[in-house]
Amino acid sequence: MQSFDARFVAACDAERALLERLASLLADEQRALLRLDGAPLIAIARDKEALLAELAEQGKERRLLCRDAALTTPDDIARWLPAQDAAVRDAWLRLETALMRARTLNDANAQTSRERATMAESLLSEIRDTLRREAGYDRSGAQATPAGSGRKLGSA
Repeated sequence: MQSFDARFVAACDAERALLERLASLLADEQRALLRLDGAPLIAIARDKEALLAELAEQGKERRLLCRDAALTTPDDIARWLPAQDAAVRDAWLRLETALMRARTLNDANAQTSRERATMAESLLSEIRDTLRREAGYDRSGAQATPAGSGRKLGSA
């Protein structure tokens, strides 16, 4: 049977690999959001959901190892980690770094998404208002009285 250290390093590395895939997917999402390209966002959302489920499943192994070693809080890990092998410390650091990168990208994407949604709603509202005015109807839907002679451009 593998040692605790070897199992812990393997679990951290497997979880980190998934987090790196997630970060790559989030970077793709960010590019699509910035381009206002909605088509790839649907596929990315589906891939992200599947990857998050896989990540949750993979994370169980590391969490069980930590629980069995009485490492149930971040403070427990912070006290335990300095006394561990370099391989264990490095695996944990790589995992934390990958997690921070994915969180940062996700937070940025959420902010960009909110900004883009607000911008789109504002633009749609402005377009609707313009179309209503151009069509000769007021906000209540009644026929507006045209200003001036009532003739449209191009009429004889």
